[in-house]
Amino acid sequence: AWTYGLLYVLKFLNRPAYLMGHVSEDGFWLYFPVVFAVKTPLPMLLLLLATLGIWLLRRRTRMPDFFLLIPVVIYFSFAVWSRMNIGLRHLLPIYPFLFVLAGGTAVELWASGRRSLRLGLLFLGLWYLWSSVNIYPHYLAFFNEFAGGAKNGYKVLADSSLDWGQDLKGLKRWMDQNGVKKIRLAYFGTADPIYYGIDAGYMPGSLIFSPRPESKNPEAPRYIAVSATYIYGVDSGKPLKEFYKPLRFRKPVA
Repeated sequence: AWTYGLLYVLKFLNRPAYLMGHVSEDGFWLYFPVVFAVKTPLPMLLLLLATLGIWLLRRRTRMPDFFLLIPVVIYFSFAVWSRMNIGLRHLLPIYPFLFVLAGGTAVELWASGRRSLRLGLLFLGLWYLWSSVNIYPHYLAFFNEFAGGAKNGYKVLADSSLDWGQDLKGLKRWMDQNGVKKIRLAYFGTADPIYYGIDAGYMPGSLIFSPRPESKNPEAPRYIAVSATYIYGVDSGKPLKEFYKPLRFRKPVA
């Protein structure tokens, strides 16, 4: 059943994909390499490069390492081949193998006894910890320094690598701070904005399934809050893509 499902996805399942400002109906060959490069913390990437460097310099085969790489290479190849480009989550199965591989390299570097290598490992560890603390609690929107951090993430990826409607709390906080009582909302998510006290008029494409009570606020909304996925036309038909396209060229107020 698992094999059948995998082959079915590879042959039939296609969804629109967004990568670095472009939308494709068939996906991008570079999608998962780019996702891996910008969503993996840089300290981890540097440790993996150190692993590769050790292999090349010492020119010796470590069979356990190659056994760890086999599932990574096979799964990553299937991901690229499938062209199902909707998020880092489809690469998550490769990370446990890479963590074990990087851990082995860290042990080898530490066991060398060289002060510079040990200080380098400590630096990478603190950097990794800082990356986690700095993005809290917005882990889904994490992007490493290659992408310019989370603030530039929308320039590279959208959909589940950035935007799953997770920031209603932030929207409500901004509304309260700026005296905004009602807002127009184009929402790429399934949480209920009313639960957070957001009085909204819903724009086309919003994933709101429960009936909306009539607003008691007569004020016409002056602002529109739009999920990044909608602004870049991901996972929406041509009419919606054209509808939100003008907003790409407007500087957001927040």
